[in-house]
This record gives sequence, structure tokens and C-alpha cells, in this order.
Amino acid sequence: MKILFSVVFVWLCVTFFCIAEEQNKTWLVKISDRADNISYQLMTPNEYKLLYDEINAEAKLYAKAMAIAQKAWKEDEDTKKKPFPGSTISLKKAMVVGTYPDTEKATAKLEYYEKKWTKSWKKIR
Repeated sequence: MKILFSVVFVWLCVTFFCIAEEQNKTWLVKISDRADNISYQLMTPNEYKLLYDEINAEAKLYAKAMAIAQKAWKEDEDTKKKPFPGSTISLKKAMVVGTYPDTEKATAKLEYYEKKWTKSWKKIR
């Protein structure tokens, strides 16, 4: 019985340590908004979870909102003969690009991605 309690205690300690260690990390997150504009942000795991929950809430309402917009588009005399521009609006997306133990490394990587994105964007234009 003592061995069982010891194993459970060690498991709880390790789990708590891992969770605490994960909260100290900084995440580099790539965010794509509704117009497909891309940005990068540094976040904690809790901030990312809030963003993820917000994106999921928007995704649940997206189809209904698009249906309402399309119906209004078809009912409007000025726009009903034009095709509905549904593909120009996309869902907001977020993706973790990297996980870093300290903010200095994360900030350096953020600057790298911002420079890389700016250079590639200038080539397109």
C-alpha cells in the first residue's frame, strides 16, 4: 500500500512540475485573419488557449453568418445579379510555430519570421 501511495505521489509531483514548466514557455504563433493577412505573436500557453477558444467559437457561427449574408446579398436589388464573394472571407486560423523556454530566444525567432515574411511579401508585390 505504501508503494502505491509513493507511486501516486511521484506521478502527481512530476505532472505538476511538467504543467508548471509548460506554463513558463513562450510560444511563437502564426495567425491568419479573415482576409488571410498573416502575423506572428508571442504567447503563453494560456493566451493561446484563449485565442484557440475564440477561433472555435467563431467557426461554429461561420456557416450560419455566411448563409445570412448570402441571403441578404440575393435579396438586395443592387447585388443579386452579381456572384456572392464568399471565398474572399476565410476563417481565422492560428498555428504554433515554435515553443521556447525563454522569451529572448522566442523574440529572436519572432524577428526572424517577421523579416522573412516582409521579404517574401515584397517579392510578391
